[in-house]
Amino acid sequence: MEKEMWNKIEENLNSVDYKYQREIIFGGVKGIPTNCGYKIGYNIMQEFIKNNPDVSIEEWTEMDAKEILEKSGYEESLEKRLEEYNN
Repeated sequence: MEKEMWNKIEENLNSVDYKYQREIIFGGVKGIPTNCGYKIGYNIMQEFIKNNPDVSIEEWTEMDAKEILEKSGYEESLEKRLEEYNN
C-alpha cells in the first residue's frame, strides 16, 4: 500500500493545491489511508537520519525538502522492503 501511495504523492510532489495536500497528509478520502502523508514523511525522515548521521537537527531543519528526499534513500529503501516482503 505504501508504494501505491508514494507513487500517487510523487506524481504531484510539487502541487500547491491545498485541498490535494490535505487529502494526502490527512488521508481518509478517495482510498487514501488516514494520516498517509504523515506516515510516508516519517519514513522519509527515518531514512534520512539513518543515512546521514552527521547532519545535525539544525542543519536538516534548514534543508530543502527535495534535498532531504534525495539524500534519504527513501525510494531505494521502499523498493528493498517490498522485495524482502515478496520473497
